[in-house]
Amino acid sequence: MNLFLLFLATLATAAFSPFDSPDFCLQIITPTCNTTFSYIDAVNSQLRDLVVDLILKPFFRFFKLDLDKQCKFWNAQHFCATRNCAVEVLLPEQFNWLDIPDDLSPSKLGEILRASSAHDEADTCEDLDYCHIDDDHNCVFVDLKENPERFTGYGGAQSFDVWKAIYSENCFPNTNPMSMLPDSEPEQCVEKNLFYRLISGMHASIAVHLSNEYLDAETAEFHPNLKVFMERVGKFNDRLSNIYFNYALVSQAIVKLSDIVSLPTYIKENHESTSGDESQLRTNEDVSPAVYADLLSNINNTLSSQVLFETHSLFDPIKSSPDLKNEFRSRFKNVSAIMDCVGCDRCRMWGKLQTIGYGTALKVLFESEDPNTQHLLKFRRIELVALFNTFDRLSKSVEAINNFKSMYLQHLEDVAAGKVKHGDYEPLHDKGIEFPFVAFLPVTKKEPSKEALKEASEVFAKDNFDEGRIVNVKGRTQGFWEELEDVKAALWFIWDIYYRFPKRVFEYVLYYADGWWNVYVGRAIYVPQGKTNINDEL
Repeated sequence: MNLFLLFLATLATAAFSPFDSPDFCLQIITPTCNTTFSYIDAVNSQLRDLVVDLILKPFFRFFKLDLDKQCKFWNAQHFCATRNCAVEVLLPEQFNWLDIPDDLSPSKLGEILRASSAHDEADTCEDLDYCHIDDDHNCVFVDLKENPERFTGYGGAQSFDVWKAIYSENCFPNTNPMSMLPDSEPEQCVEKNLFYRLISGMHASIAVHLSNEYLDAETAEFHPNLKVFMERVGKFNDRLSNIYFNYALVSQAIVKLSDIVSLPTYIKENHESTSGDESQLRTNEDVSPAVYADLLSNINNTLSSQVLFETHSLFDPIKSSPDLKNEFRSRFKNVSAIMDCVGCDRCRMWGKLQTIGYGTALKVLFESEDPNTQHLLKFRRIELVALFNTFDRLSKSVEAINNFKSMYLQHLEDVAAGKVKHGDYEPLHDKGIEFPFVAFLPVTKKEPSKEALKEASEVFAKDNFDEGRIVNVKGRTQGFWEELEDVKAALWFIWDIYYRFPKRVFEYVLYYADGWWNVYVGRAIYVPQGKTNINDEL
């Protein structure tokens, strides 16, 4: 069996064993190309400044979307409870395409055509899209720099419903048996595992961003919160690995995109076509196309030094029918549509951007090698903006994870030195869920000095000795009653567990029965909460 299938079979369980040493960084993410966590860390450290510089350039800095698009799955209310939840859009005088010809509209000028398909009749082929894209007169432009992704306070039941619906899209009813893993349960194919890892990695990456820029209620400032990071991502080896998995996937898409489209050429043509038109969005002022070419070339050269993600084993026409790819595409489109159900404007904006970014990456990886679709493959400018900003988000996640790693190791040193106590976020040894960077540092006991022993003896003699008789600090009667209270508390705890057990079993059975019945009749979306921990902020 292909090594890549074994790779997905191993990672599909999302169950890296706990690590007792820094060897976690040497774990292989994709055996097919022998890529490790440490390699991606090294690549990201080289690219981070270049990526930040690129996405701050005007071409990649502005994103177009419809903030008022209604949720088509349920009645969702869009609201902003705090200032951090709101989105600052560009003023109307900065862009206006209502009065310009259709052939000069952003949807036309922002469209990228393959050189080989310049004479195709259709301007776009939406059947190949992996996401829904806003492209109408209700759209607004947003400056991503002025609307950073960070903690907004959005969460609760609505956020849970959104992630529940997103994870439910991973239920593929028509899995092809030829594409299933050996000795796996029914419906467990490699493409389905890829879908889950992609969603999980996106979810975990968002959680890293929110914990890295967490709002301090006392100072009203944003700063990294190690406790929140550990609770949402740091304790879970599979979530960490899925972030790196997505990094490899999007990186490979960027490399392959350079073989499909000449981005420097397109940016240059876009610059020339809009620089003299006051009705267009002013996105290329004071930035030479040569600057973009240099940045894109350096990024592409670094990423292409090693194959990070292998796609030949996915959607193999010999092992799977075209229906599987179509279903995969349709379900990821639903994920992008679910983002319209997010109540927080800022969260919805970044959710839509990243789903479009991942959708573009999938489109590049899986459609460019298909001889039946190569000549139809085209991209819009919004897809490129989303793709590179999604890569920036993953790059930021990897950087933040390493920063949290340093914070965690420093905390362990402080614990070993006796400066602080173990935090609530620290995993326990007996539960086998140690933080997957390094083992706990042993707490070394220091021998007291002679001066300290002498001082302690003097204090003890002064306080506990009275004319040669030891003062009984705690009487036997008092100790007896304290022990009796402890026994009573333990017995009551045991009784309470047995008393509540039937009720809890009934509620558990009812919960699953109701959920699976809804799935059977097709009335609601259902995912067992115990299988996917999705109660995180978007």
